[in-house]
Amino acid sequence: MAITKRFDTLQGAHTQLANESNRLFLNKAAEIANLEQRLAQTLVKQKADFELLDLKSMKPDKFKGTRSEPWKPWARRFKAYCNGKSLGFRGALDWAEAQKSEIRGFHGCPWDKAEFADEKLHDFLCNTLAGEAVLLVDTPGLETRGFECWRLLSSKYSPNGGQHELDALMSLLAPKPAKGLAELGGAISRFEHDWQQYAKLTGEVLPEKLKVGALLKILPAQQASEIKWQMAKGLNNYSSMIEHIESYSAHVRHEGAYARGDNDMDISTLMQQAERLDAMDVESYIPHAPPWEQAAYYQGLAAGYVAETDPVPPADIAQDPSLDALFKKGKGKGKGRPPKGLGKGYGSQGGGRPGGAGGGKGDNPDKDKICDHCLIKGHVEKDCRGKAAGKPRRPRDAKGRILRSLD
Repeated sequence: MAITKRFDTLQGAHTQLANESNRLFLNKAAEIANLEQRLAQTLVKQKADFELLDLKSMKPDKFKGTRSEPWKPWARRFKAYCNGKSLGFRGALDWAEAQKSEIRGFHGCPWDKAEFADEKLHDFLCNTLAGEAVLLVDTPGLETRGFECWRLLSSKYSPNGGQHELDALMSLLAPKPAKGLAELGGAISRFEHDWQQYAKLTGEVLPEKLKVGALLKILPAQQASEIKWQMAKGLNNYSSMIEHIESYSAHVRHEGAYARGDNDMDISTLMQQAERLDAMDVESYIPHAPPWEQAAYYQGLAAGYVAETDPVPPADIAQDPSLDALFKKGKGKGKGRPPKGLGKGYGSQGGGRPGGAGGGKGDNPDKDKICDHCLIKGHVEKDCRGKAAGKPRRPRDAKGRILRSLD
């Protein structure tokens, strides 16, 4: 009896313990579910607060379907607005455009909310369209079928058909050439965009050799010949060619930043340039100097004959030792030189020759000669500033023409 009584006591305690354990588990599960719900609400609120788009300004204008209204820009704006309202809307509209037959279901649609948004899309189209276009949507039987209405609109107003595809292909294979390297990057970006749009429109992936041939037509004549030379050396990958061309065109656009040395912010380099300017014959150097150096020199000339005391140079010149040296050179050379239009009888001070015509060596005797080092007309090799700066000799081909390479 004692053993049975003890067993019953233990069994009751075990049952009580199991019930308490279940209660605790249920309470914790409820707390966890509550926390997950609060976290989801917080994430939704954060997403709603983080809006880059001003949907009020993005709302599409009325589309009437007239010949003067292009469909694609309006459709692009419409898709952007809908996608801003609910992420994934654009993909559903693209899917509807691609359907060849009447939309009866949403099997294969990439957006899981398309069925719920179907009626709302119809209402929005009725509010956004006007004229002939709204008649297509406001048709009995289409009252709640927004995506079918969008398919019909796209089929009617979007350019399509075999002739349109042929015209698009011909335009791709005969692009307009860029006027220069500065415009080459934008021309290549437009070409890539049009190529991807054609693939999206037709579902065809054209051979890469066609892209290479079309790319050569975009390039300016000189760069196209260089690319052909690179292809002869083994450069035949389209992606590598694009990278090669873009890096070279970027260098050409910004080559002015490297004109005075490898690093314009290197103070020691600037001081060395200033020292070379102090030692060189400025009169023969200035006609062949870069524009910014000529500007500093002639500003110094102007300052020399408008002020008796040494004026302070402009801030952009004073901060550059090499330009500051040219400014002072020009100021010293210009004292006593008459301003333009006042004739030779202006003044006699400042070291000029009698009559006020300032000193100097006159015309450059080497102005018609070509330097054998840099191949630039106007000086000889012994006076070449490029050689003095350590720049390599410019190569020529067998006919004596300058070689330019994309390397």
